[in-house]
Amino acid sequence: MNKLIWMSAGALMAIANPALAQNFEMGRVQALYADPGNNPDFVIELDRRGRCGSSFYHLNRSFPNFQQSVDLAKLALAHDKKMLVWIIGCRGDRQLLSHAGAAR
Repeated sequence: MNKLIWMSAGALMAIANPALAQNFEMGRVQALYADPGNNPDFVIELDRRGRCGSSFYHLNRSFPNFQQSVDLAKLALAHDKKMLVWIIGCRGDRQLLSHAGAAR
């Protein structure tokens, strides 16, 4: 019964506001970029598009766990593992991240 309640709540959130229904994405790392532009982000390219429209996910260098998330991205790329990224917003068609993780 509890499972049904949670599934129903999730479905209602998706209908009410699709952008809020999903706050993370999981995929395989395709490439990593150190963005030298106006927004000094570290960019992770995954094999799937996020809710903002592109396959590019940005980590801001000012975030407290920036280096740990970059290290996880490098490990995920080197070992062909999936990466979890938590999305906090969009900048155009790019996803802005709060943190990341690795998975099988």
